[in-house]
Parts: sequence; C-alpha cells; structure tokens
Amino acid sequence: MWNYLNTKEFDGRLMLIAGYLANKIQGKVILDLNCGHAHLLSYIPCTFQKYIANDIDRDVINALANRWGYTFLEQPDDAMPSLIAGVDILLSLGYAAKLNEHESQTLDETIKALVQKHRPEIVVLECAQRICANALELCRWIQKQDYGLRDFALYESHVARLVDAAYTMRKRRIMILERVD
Repeated sequence: MWNYLNTKEFDGRLMLIAGYLANKIQGKVILDLNCGHAHLLSYIPCTFQKYIANDIDRDVINALANRWGYTFLEQPDDAMPSLIAGVDILLSLGYAAKLNEHESQTLDETIKALVQKHRPEIVVLECAQRICANALELCRWIQKQDYGLRDFALYESHVARLVDAAYTMRKRRIMILERVD
C-alpha cells in the first residue's frame, strides 16, 4: 500500500528535510513516528546521538532488521510517549492521521503528548497536500502551547512524475516548527 513512498521520486521530500536538519542534529535524539522504511537515514549525517523509529507493519520490520544507526521499536505510535525518555527532533514523514483505516488513528494525540512531555526543538510534519489542513491544524495547536516552537517554514515539493497510487500523491507539504529560544 505504501510502496510508492519507497520510490526515488519521493526521496526529494526527504532530501529537503535532510538538508534542513543536517547542521541541527549533532548530538540530538530524533524520533521518527510510523517510520516506514526510515529512508531519511540515507540522507542525514550520522552525527545524531540516537535515531528512534517505530512501526507495526511486518514488511517494514523485516526490511529494517539489519539497518544500523538507529533503534527500531515494533510498537504503535501511541506507545511512544511512555517508551521514550527524551526527544529533540520529532518527525512524522508521511503524516496521514485518521485518513483511512490503514493510517494511525492516534497520531495527532501521540504528537501532542510527545510535544507536551518532551518539548522538542524541532517538529517536522510531511504529508500529501490534499490532507495538509489536518497537519496545519496540529501545527497551530503546537504553537499555542507556547513552548517556543514557531512556524519556521512551509515547503511544497513536487515529484517529477505521477506514481502508481490509489490517489495522487504528487504534491507534498513539509511543515517545520523550530524553537526560537
């Protein structure tokens, strides 16, 4: 179902995010919620302290069994707030909370709990343009918490061509909130 995200056409979105994070991750703890194949690891330098990722998809779990440089938790996203000791950078790449029965029904609440508990320095939400209203609403909620996270950047990326998917995922949005202490 999510195989289109494993194509090179969709790596452009990760390259944008990796470029933004490259000089900001040294010594940081990164949490990649519902990570899929955790392709961002291919584009960021290994200067982070820890890269933690979670997913419950058996194909993903098998594919990531031998990847280095991160901690993989076979847990749903709603288990993360109680399992994680700290988060500096919170990622939701492919955010699609409650979009359909295949997507997380708890992702918004999980992100809110992690933001309240850990006050990350950076939060990145990446999603299809057609569902970005939900992600923007979540960003506004985060900003109202007054943890110093401000709307830093809103990017729109386009892939070179359509991929075979049940609905078009050509246009993507990347929302980055960064603490401005």
